[in-house]
Amino acid sequence: MVSILPTRRTRARDASMLARECWLASLGAAALATTWARNDARRFVSPLVREGAGIEARTLRAIGSRMQRSVDRANRLIDRTRSTVVTTAATLARTAAGAAPRVHVSVAAGRAPAPRAKAPKRASAKRAHATERGVRKTRKTRAR
Repeated sequence: MVSILPTRRTRARDASMLARECWLASLGAAALATTWARNDARRFVSPLVREGAGIEARTLRAIGSRMQRSVDRANRLIDRTRSTVVTTAATLARTAAGAAPRVHVSVAAGRAPAPRAKAPKRASAKRAHATERGVRKTRKTRAR
């Protein structure tokens, strides 16, 4: 009895032939595409390129005008913000100047200001406390 089912060997041979046929078909397609591109493609592609260039130019003009409007708006916002910051800083400076005590310094040209007079030395807290106790003791002693 003869088997009509393919064997492993025939399946491998068929797969190998199929792969080779696919390879040859792709080479033929590449050759035809190259020939077509050299000879006939120019008359099909040129109008497409012209149309694409026109669409690109219109798109860039539309985007350019929108971009310019956005840049103008951003510049106005920057100017307004700068003005607000300057006004706020000036108001803060005026407020701080009004709240600060007035100090008048007069300096003769070319001379340094006179040194300030030294304040009298205060007794240390411990000495002051001891002196106060001594006064109390003296008062008590005198009262007797």
